[in-house]
Amino acid sequence: MKRTILIIAILAFSSLAFAQKKTIQFDAENLPTQLLTYLNSATSDDARKKDNAKVIKLFTDVYNATDDPTRERMTAVFSAAQKQKIRQIPDLTDFITLVWMLYTSEPDHHNFLPWIACVQFIQENKTAKVFNEFTGFTRQLITDRTLQKSRSAVWQAQPGSPYTLALQGRDIIVTFATPTDIFYNSDKDHGTIYGTKGTFNYLDSKWVGEGGRITWDRTGIPTTACWADLNRYQANTKLSKLSADSVQLTYTKYFTTPIMGSIEDVLDYPMEPEKYNYPKFRSYQNDFVLNDIIPGADYRGTFMLNGAKFVTSSTEHPASLVFSRDGKPFIVVTSTKFTIANGKALSERAAVKIYIDGDSIYNNGISMRYAVSDKRLTLVNNGKRNYYSPYTNTYHNLDMYCEQMVWNPEKDMIEMSMLGETGSSSFATFESSNYYSLKKYREIQGIDEQSPVVKVFKFSKANGGLDEFSISEFASAIKMDVSQAKLMIHNLAKGGLVSFDENLGIVYLKIRLNDYMRAYSKSRDYDVKPGVFEIRIIGILLFKIFIQ
Repeated sequence: MKRTILIIAILAFSSLAFAQKKTIQFDAENLPTQLLTYLNSATSDDARKKDNAKVIKLFTDVYNATDDPTRERMTAVFSAAQKQKIRQIPDLTDFITLVWMLYTSEPDHHNFLPWIACVQFIQENKTAKVFNEFTGFTRQLITDRTLQKSRSAVWQAQPGSPYTLALQGRDIIVTFATPTDIFYNSDKDHGTIYGTKGTFNYLDSKWVGEGGRITWDRTGIPTTACWADLNRYQANTKLSKLSADSVQLTYTKYFTTPIMGSIEDVLDYPMEPEKYNYPKFRSYQNDFVLNDIIPGADYRGTFMLNGAKFVTSSTEHPASLVFSRDGKPFIVVTSTKFTIANGKALSERAAVKIYIDGDSIYNNGISMRYAVSDKRLTLVNNGKRNYYSPYTNTYHNLDMYCEQMVWNPEKDMIEMSMLGETGSSSFATFESSNYYSLKKYREIQGIDEQSPVVKVFKFSKANGGLDEFSISEFASAIKMDVSQAKLMIHNLAKGGLVSFDENLGIVYLKIRLNDYMRAYSKSRDYDVKPGVFEIRIIGILLFKIFIQ
C-alpha cells in the first residue's frame, strides 16, 4: 500500500514537472511558433497537440493581420502570462482562442487594443485567477452580451448590442452608448429594462444606467397601461435587484399624467401574477385625491404600487379611505398601510371616525375590510392584540364596547355585533361617558403601587396639560421600556380612558381620564349607578343603529 501511494505521488510530481518545465523567452518575430512549442510542452497527448495546432493557426491569422506595435503588446501579454504561471491547458489555449474571437467579431476591431490594455492592467495588478475570470467574462460579452453571472442572477444586454470596452483609470468599463434592453434574470424570475443606455464596471460589478423603462407585465398589468420611465440609476449586478429615484410612473387606471417617485425591483419565486410584490413604486407626493379608487370609496394620501397591488405604507403621511353618504364624508378610515386590489380594500391597523350631525363615533385601534362585491364596510375591534378599546360615541355620549361594526349603505344602517360563534354567549357593553367605577379603577391599577391613571395624569399636567403625546416620550418620562409603557396604555385604552394609535405611536387622552382622577380623589361627585347597561347576544343576533 505504501509503495502504491509513493508511486502515485512520484507520477503526479513528474507530471507537474513535465507541465511546467518548458520556459520560453517570447519574441515578436516568432511568437506563434513559440506559443505552439510552449503549449505542447504541457502535454504528451497527440490529439491535444493537434488541437493546439488548430488554435495557433487561428491566432497566426490574427497576428499576421496586426501591426508591429500590436504584436509587441501581444508578446508582452504572453510573457506576463508565462510569468504568472497561467496553465497552458486549458487556460492559455482558451485565452489564445479568445484573441481570435474578439479580433474577428468586429470589422473595425475597435475593442481589440483597449481590451489588450485591460488584460495588461489585470496582469500587473491582479492575480492569475482574475486573469482567467476576465477571459471568461470577455467570451460571454462577445457571445451574448452577458455582463455578470452569479448564483442569484444573470445580467445581460440584448445580444448583438454595440458596445465599447475601455480601461478608465483603474476601472474596466463596458459602455452601451445606444439604447438596448438590459435583462436581469434568475432561474425562477426575470426582469427587463427596455431601451436604456449605460456603463458596466467589470471590477466593481456595477451597472450605471440612464433612461429606459420598466413595466409591470409579469404582474398581469398590460404594458400599455402601466410603466415607469427611468432617469439615472444603478444596480449591483451580483444581486437580483435594482432601485432608482426620480422615475416617472404612468398608470392610466389612476392618473391622467405621470407622477414622480422611486422604484425597486427584486427577483422572486414563480407565482400567480397578482401575488407578485415587485416592482415597487413609491410616489414623492403624499396628498393625492383619487375619487372612486374602488367603487364606493375615495382615497386621500400617498401612492404605492407593490406588484399589481395598490399599497400605502407611510407613518409620516397616513392615508384615508372616505365613504360618503348623501354626498358628504360619513366614515373615514385612516391608516399608515392600506392594501387595495381585486375589488377589495383592507387594513390591519387603522383608525375610524363616523360623522353624525357634528359629532362622531371613533376608535383608533381597529382593522377594516371593504368588498366592492357587496359594498359592506366591516370594522373589527380585534381582541387578539391583547386588548381592544371601546368606540367613543360623542353623539350619544357613550363608550361602546363591541367587536364588529358593519356599514351597509344599501340599508343605510350600521350593524353592531360581537364575534361569538353560533350557540355561544358574548356581551356588548355601552357605558355612559360620565360613568365612574371604582372597580374599574382598581382593575386598571392592578398590583402597581401607583395607578396608570395617576401616571398619565401627572405626565400630562407636567407638560402643560397635553392631551396627546408619543408613547416613546411617555416611556422616557416615567423611566420605563416602551414595550412596558404600551402595556400600561393598552390597559387604559381598554378602560376607555385613552385612545391609542398603534401605527403612529400616539396616545390621545380622553376627558374621562381627568374625570376618573377627580372622582377617585373625591373632588367631583359622581352617580355610580345609572349610565351603564349590557346587551347579551346569543350567536349572531345584531344590535342595530339606524341612521337618522
